[in-house]
Amino acid sequence: MKKILIVIYDMRIGGAQKSLLSFLQELSAADLGAAYDVHVMPMNPVGEFLSQIPSTIHIDHPPRVLQWMGTRMNWRLLRRLSIRGLAGEIAWMFRKKLG
Repeated sequence: MKKILIVIYDMRIGGAQKSLLSFLQELSAADLGAAYDVHVMPMNPVGEFLSQIPSTIHIDHPPRVLQWMGTRMNWRLLRRLSIRGLAGEIAWMFRKKLG
């Protein structure tokens, strides 16, 4: 059995969400349950389409740290920290090299 994990931000009404829902309904209707183990992980588990996912599809909830990282403000914060961290690592390497 092959495992498939599909990650999406949320299941609110939108183009990507509707396409995913149609795809999942086709998978469920084709009765491919013996060949595939399909899991959907919405990073923000809300939305009108969430309740319409077929029962043969598993809905996984992400760990809290991934939910926290999913907000726009937190992505900006993480980006700043990683850039500062990279700059600090480069400065440390030059200091070490120069002695």
